[in-house]
Amino acid sequence: MELSLPVHKSCAILLALFFTAIQVWGQELSFSSPVDIGSGTIAGVSALDAADFNGDGLVDVAVFDGGQGAKGRTKAVWFQQISNTEWVRHEFGHEGIIGTNDSTDFVGAAKCADIDSDGDPDVIVCVDGHAISPIKIYLFENPGASLVYNTWPKHEIATIEGVHANDVAIADIDGDSRPDVIVRHKKPHDVKVIFQNSLTDWSTRRIGTKDGEGLSVGDLNGDGKPDISLSGDWYKNPEHPREQPFTKYRYFDYSNRATKEDIGDINGDGRNDIVLSPAESFKNYGTPGNHHDLAWFECPPDPENTSEWKKHPIKENFNDASFVRLADIDLDGDLDVINGKTWKGTYIVAYLNENGEFLESKVVVENKGVYSGVARDMDADGDVDIVGEDTYSGESRPWFYQNLLKR
Repeated sequence: MELSLPVHKSCAILLALFFTAIQVWGQELSFSSPVDIGSGTIAGVSALDAADFNGDGLVDVAVFDGGQGAKGRTKAVWFQQISNTEWVRHEFGHEGIIGTNDSTDFVGAAKCADIDSDGDPDVIVCVDGHAISPIKIYLFENPGASLVYNTWPKHEIATIEGVHANDVAIADIDGDSRPDVIVRHKKPHDVKVIFQNSLTDWSTRRIGTKDGEGLSVGDLNGDGKPDISLSGDWYKNPEHPREQPFTKYRYFDYSNRATKEDIGDINGDGRNDIVLSPAESFKNYGTPGNHHDLAWFECPPDPENTSEWKKHPIKENFNDASFVRLADIDLDGDLDVINGKTWKGTYIVAYLNENGEFLESKVVVENKGVYSGVARDMDADGDVDIVGEDTYSGESRPWFYQNLLKR
C-alpha cells in the first residue's frame, strides 16, 4: 500500500510511534527455556510469590510446600536471584510452619508486601489442613538487608475457622496507611479482611460470602479505595470499612465458581476492568460440561449498574486455567493477559491487547502450566518475566521464564 503525499501530521505521528515501538521491542516477543529456580532441591510447591528481599535490585522468589500433596515435605524457603540462571536457596527458618503433621501444614497461599512499612518486603502465609480447620495466617517479617539471610521473625496475625485458603491479597482497605490482608476460604465460604492495628495486633472482619475460589482487589468505582472482586461479584468498599457493610454487586453470573482473576484498565478508558479465568473443571465447581470462558469484563461509568458491564471473551469453551495476570508483556503501553492452564494439556500463553481485543497470542511454554505465580520484571531489564510452579503441589517446581524482548 502506498502512502499519499503529503503525509498528514497525524499519520506522521503514528508512523513515529510505530518505529519507536520497533526500536523498543528490538525483536519478536519470546521467552527463554524454563529455568528450575530450585535446581531440583524443592518439589511439591503449593504457593509462591516474588519480591526483592535483600535490596540488590533483582527480584527473589519465596517458595512454600508441605502437607497434603507434598509427600511429607514441609518447606518455607526463598531463592536469591544471582542471575536469571543462578539462584541461591535460603531458609526462612520455619520449615514446620505449624508443626510437622501432613494434615496441618498445607500452605494455600503466600503474598509479598511491605507489611510493616519499613521499606523492605515481608511475606504473608496462609496455612491450614486443606480440608481440616483452622486456617492460620502468619507474617514472616523481613529482618532487613543485613540480617535477611538469617531466620525471619514469625508473627501469627489471625486464626480463622475454615479450610483451603488459596486466595489472599494485600491492600490498605481502611485508608490508615497500614496494609491489610484479604483472604477467601471455604467451610465457611467467606471472604474476610484482617485489619492491621499494629504489627502484632490485627482485627478480623467477615465482609461477604461466596462458594468457590478466586479473589482480586482494586478500585472499581474510582473513589480511590480498593474494592474486592469474587468470581462475578464485586464488593464496594464503604466509607468506614471496619464497621459498615460492603455492598455486593453481581456484574456476571459465572457458573464456574472456581476462578482466578485480576483487575486493571484493559481498554484505556481510565476505569479498572476485571479479567476472569476458569480455574477448575471438577464436578463440584461447574455446570454440566464444565466448559467456560477466559474473558474480561468492561467496567461501565457507573459500576453499580450491573446491567451495563460488558463481557469480552478471549478464549471460549475451556477450563483448568488457574493463573491469570494483567501486565504489559509486549511493551506497547497496554495490559495484556497472561494465562496458565494447570491441568490437562498444560501451557502458559500471553494474549496481546490491541485496543481491548485479543486476537494475537504468544505461547510462553508448552507442557508446563502455572498455578500461583508472578508476572513482573524479575531481572531489572525493563520487561515482564514470569515465575510460577508448573502444577499444584505434588511434584511441582518453581520455574522462571525470562522475557527476551529487551535482551
